[in-house]
Amino acid sequence: MTFNDENSHREFKLKAPVTATDAAALLDTLRQKFSPKTERQTRSSPTDAAGALMDQLTMLRPFSLASEEEMTRYNRGCKDYLNALESYYKEWPQHENVRRRTLPLNLTLWNRGTLRADDIDVILHVPDGMAVYDEESRPRFPREPQPPEGPKIGARNAGARD
Repeated sequence: MTFNDENSHREFKLKAPVTATDAAALLDTLRQKFSPKTERQTRSSPTDAAGALMDQLTMLRPFSLASEEEMTRYNRGCKDYLNALESYYKEWPQHENVRRRTLPLNLTLWNRGTLRADDIDVILHVPDGMAVYDEESRPRFPREPQPPEGPKIGARNAGARD
């Protein structure tokens, strides 16, 4: 057997394994990003010209224009999302490490001779500790939960200001 570059062997570089610490760090980042939002949280304190400008720009943010009901819906969605992420990231290192160590193996047989090949045997040695899967039996991984849709800006709130 030879590969496209005519070598008889192939080396693969695998990504470093992930740990529970990596999962916790990712989850913490997402917890911060999807923490409950309020209109008050999104506004700055105009203590100087830059702060006053930020306060004006804040009026363009969806969080400052969304209705209370829409913020409640969004915050509930964030809570559900974070709960789903906790479950997902609890198992994530195990699944991700399997994914990082799974490589496709596609074999093609070429007959470079002039006669038809009728009796072909292919023998592959797979070292202990490795597994070979076909497409139907390959490991399936859980899908990462999707974040909630951001707050919708209602027409009645579009021009609301303090």
